[in-house]
Amino acid sequence: MWACPVMGAKERAERRAIVRREQDAARRSRDKYRHLYGLAAWKSLRIWKLNLNPMCEAKEKDGSACREGAYTVHHVKDHKGNLELFFDRKNLESLCKRHHDAETMRRVNEARAEENDPLTSKTEDVRSPHWVKENDPDSMGP
Repeated sequence: MWACPVMGAKERAERRAIVRREQDAARRSRDKYRHLYGLAAWKSLRIWKLNLNPMCEAKEKDGSACREGAYTVHHVKDHKGNLELFFDRKNLESLCKRHHDAETMRRVNEARAEENDPLTSKTEDVRSPHWVKENDPDSMGP
């Protein structure tokens, strides 16, 4: 990592802390269900699941079991704020960081692709083509 010759270690650490706080705040504002993970019931359920399955439950590409310890409890089906699904024990799996990050990134990419796909997008594009003059019947289509 490149270090600024003018800025000392203390200033760099303070700057990193500020950036981290800004990133955390941005993530919290994007994820409207993040507060659920702070509930005592979730924390208790998470500990229960990790005690039940301390090893990663994901499979490697060759079909073999992952041999890493699990540190994350993952929702198999995205709960989207549904409390029944959020606390459903059958909807949980213990994952290592590598597999959890990969699954999370897969879901994020799928959601982005769906948002940008005009066939599956839930938002209607009401912009008219640039060649259509507003209120001009001759430039309108059939």
